[in-house]
Parts: sequence; structure tokens; C-alpha cells
Amino acid sequence: MVDEDLDREVLAAMVDGGAKRLRELPQSALQSGSSEILNWVLAAGALDGVTVRSLHTIP
Repeated sequence: MVDEDLDREVLAAMVDGGAKRLRELPQSALQSGSSEILNWVLAAGALDGVTVRSLHTIP
């Protein structure tokens, strides 16, 4: 299962530096195909302070 809306929300939070938004992601949303987002959240933490100019995803 791919949740494109959730993917877009997470990518937007990464670009906007929205760590709070990432911390508030409900665990129930991070199941099945969306569990990969946990790796994105980890990467966002590692990139804290780095300006993200753009991110792209192809569902």
C-alpha cells in the first residue's frame, strides 16, 4: 500500500524543516508500504540544519 498524500506531507515537512510535523506522524500511518517513511524521518534528523532545496518522489 502506498499513501501518496502521506508521502507528500512527509517530503514537504522535510523541505520546510518541519521536525515537529515528522515527530507527530501517527504510528498507525506508518504500516505496510508506508513504514519506509521511518527511514525518511531518520534522514531528516541527520540532515537537521541542512537546507533541502527539493525532493521528488515517483509513486
